Amino acid sequence: MVRGFIVPPGEAVNAHVILTAEDIRRAIRRIAHEIIERNRDLRSIVLVGLHTRGVPLAERLATAIAEFEGQPVPSDRSTSACT
Repeated sequence: MVRGFIVPPGEAVNAHVILTAEDIRRAIRRIAHEIIERNRDLRSIVLVGLHTRGVPLAERLATAIAEFEGQPVPSDRSTSACT
């Protein structure tokens, strides 16, 4: 029996992989580049994600932008205004 998203070992589930981990990594990097290209002054942006899946996405985008630009970009968990 499948409960939630956890599949016990040995049980099959009918699933289709839409994006692999590499596809997701590549998409996040591309989105991060788009954000940089459209917002040259990164001090004027804050990435905010809606709970529950949006917050990790905002954090991953902030990390990617920081890697490319060498400066941090606040995400909603790194700002005190968003609790």
